[in-house]
Amino acid sequence: MLTKLVKNGTYLIGGGLVGIVIFASLLTYRFARSYDNRALPGIVVGDVAVSGMTREEIESLFREKSRPLADTMITLNAENQVATLSGAQLDIRFDGDLAARQAMLLGRTGNQTGDLVFRLRSFFYDRFPRIFPAALTKLPLTHAYRMDVMEETLDYLGERTDVLPLEPVFEFDQTTNRVTTFRLGKDGRRLDKDSAKHRIDEAVRTQEPATVDISLSVLSVAPKASAEDIGKLGIVELIGTGESYYTDSIPGRIHNLLLASSRISGVIVAPGEIFSFNEAVGDITAATGYKSAYIIKNGRTILGDGGGVCQASTTLFRAALNAGLDIVERYAHSFRVGYYEQGGFKPGLDATVYDPTADLKIKNNTKKHLLITTESVPKEYKLIYRIYGEKDGREVHLGDVQIGSQVPPPPPLYQEDPTMAAGEIKQVEHPAWGAKTTFNYKVTRGEEILTEKTFVSNYRAWQAVYLYGPGTAVPE
Repeated sequence: MLTKLVKNGTYLIGGGLVGIVIFASLLTYRFARSYDNRALPGIVVGDVAVSGMTREEIESLFREKSRPLADTMITLNAENQVATLSGAQLDIRFDGDLAARQAMLLGRTGNQTGDLVFRLRSFFYDRFPRIFPAALTKLPLTHAYRMDVMEETLDYLGERTDVLPLEPVFEFDQTTNRVTTFRLGKDGRRLDKDSAKHRIDEAVRTQEPATVDISLSVLSVAPKASAEDIGKLGIVELIGTGESYYTDSIPGRIHNLLLASSRISGVIVAPGEIFSFNEAVGDITAATGYKSAYIIKNGRTILGDGGGVCQASTTLFRAALNAGLDIVERYAHSFRVGYYEQGGFKPGLDATVYDPTADLKIKNNTKKHLLITTESVPKEYKLIYRIYGEKDGREVHLGDVQIGSQVPPPPPLYQEDPTMAAGEIKQVEHPAWGAKTTFNYKVTRGEEILTEKTFVSNYRAWQAVYLYGPGTAVPE
């Protein structure tokens, strides 16, 4: 009898609980339906009650509250440089869209238990507000602003405050097999943008418009290598050499190729580091010392700053191949260039550079530091690159260049040059056949393959180009 009573009591309690749940579900369902497309009672964003508001009303409310923030003014000081940011430029605003989405989601997440509990609390909050606190749920009021405007302003200041460290320049004394310092390095400086962003963000997140002055930090940046550490770098011998010739180059071209080479000579490359030709050379403009020389652009020979720089990248490419290094990035010229075939070199052993679309990148995949040096032999019109380090038993297998798909050059092109005298004609480009070239590059150490790749170059046929003075009779 007692067992039966207990069993019946259990059924009764269980049934009662089920009934309560069903009743609560129906009650809160009808309650929630009465707030379709509106925030449920008891929701506060920041210090603003949004109960009963639609999503559009919440967004509109915070849009209006954001209008005074346009009067915020932030002044940034970095050493002697000043920049200002207004609230209007940054489009500082309360994030009404986020507030509306969060408010509308409460009680409607799809989690049945969680939604039922919140709806019940909201129901009783609506019916008996005096026994509840000011809010069931208080959502944070967040700010939004245009990060791109902040980034552009910091970039502007950085361009005027940043100074790259002056790397020390080293040379290899072949009589002692030691690296010596040719020029000491010097610390650079860099705007601390991470700290700046944090402080601007703090200034933006105010409830009222404000005028804020922020002094930005400028950090010291040390050179990658130092004269004190040079004896520990393991640079003890020559591991690779590259050569090219620049016979018949005009003075401006010779100046440029030697200037670019000087910016690389003495550079140290750490183990595992990827050397970028463009980064090492820097800007190639008249402002950085380059002269006008003939370059190929859009299929025409024109005067441009830096003509001849590719002679430096080509020579370094050859030195890196002979040293057995990993060529990470290399681009061939669009046309065969006669300079790079002087000295008996076949087409395909060149490397063009043009920042930011084309770079020569070489990885130091040895366990020792590398030293790059350059030398010009003016009487032979010869450029030499040498790479020093420490040999580790690797062997370089450089296949012969295969030339195929050859196309004859188009007819000669004559271009008027107003700087030349009447009757004067000068050939600046020699005709070259178009071709596709390939060569295999493999580096091994014992049974281990360190690097293996095939370099492919596709050259368009190139015509002879002649420049002539105004009024000169030229062939049709």
